[in-house]
Amino acid sequence: MSWTTFSAGIVSIVLGFGCASAPVETPLDDSADGPDTLDENVPLSEAAQVEADRAVLAQLQQTGADLTKPTHIIHYLYFASQDAAVAARAHVPAPLVATVDDAEGEWELAVAHDDVPSLANIAKVRQQLMAIAAAHRGAYDGWEAAVTP
Repeated sequence: MSWTTFSAGIVSIVLGFGCASAPVETPLDDSADGPDTLDENVPLSEAAQVEADRAVLAQLQQTGADLTKPTHIIHYLYFASQDAAVAARAHVPAPLVATVDDAEGEWELAVAHDDVPSLANIAKVRQQLMAIAAAHRGAYDGWEAAVTP
């Protein structure tokens, strides 16, 4: 498992289909399904997701974050096409704010919100976003948070 602490006071973990790393390349599938699908890789189990979340929260705390205060959190989803990313964005519930960006051949959906960074809060949003990603043939790829002292 790896995480990155950015100079701007952000701690990030990027999960890649069964392992954690930063950054993650999500290859496109060239099979008969066409260019609108990501490779069929198995996402991390819920237990592994929770363990990754714990690691990020520990890193946040080590860098001076007060885990009882709301902070800015961004989750990342990836899609093979812009249409899929835009369709997924339409299903992101308020108060989450989602933006679509071209990420070197893939389409990134960044979903931001301010919340207390707890296991329960992260898991709730992650599970919603994983369902949205799966429904649009994409992949959930982790989250990052600002360090709020």
